[in-house]
Amino acid sequence: MCDESISTSLRRFLGEHSTLSLCTLDPSGRPHAANVYFAPDEELNLFFVSDPRSLHSRCIAGDPRVAGTVYAPVQMWQQIRGVQFHGSCAMIDPGEYAIVWKIYLDQFPHIHEVESLVRSQQFYRIRPDWFRYTDNAVHFGHKVETAWPPMAVGK
Repeated sequence: MCDESISTSLRRFLGEHSTLSLCTLDPSGRPHAANVYFAPDEELNLFFVSDPRSLHSRCIAGDPRVAGTVYAPVQMWQQIRGVQFHGSCAMIDPGEYAIVWKIYLDQFPHIHEVESLVRSQQFYRIRPDWFRYTDNAVHFGHKVETAWPPMAVGK
């Protein structure tokens, strides 16, 4: 699979799903996982909202390295599809709030129902530096990996 087709597959898959399992490291190096709603942008930065006092947010403040998964719940192995990633995570800059709010609202139009709660939290951006896309519909164990962002052809 070339970079263009994996990019297309990643954008499609991430745009169709809403929850990721975010893995962080606490100060002692112990892993911690949390499920968060996310919204991707065109560059496949992944945005989520969280309370800065939550354990995963405190872990990110101490160590920005993260990993995670997004998958489609299925019953048969032939249907397994998912994305794994790793990268870095940080709070967004206040000047980016309006842009990120629009990205999040486009992904979750119902968020207006709890807008005041969401606005009382903090937006975070995951900048992936690696993706693995799995699709058992191609064949059992089919995986494609790419550094992110992908290198342009000829460079």
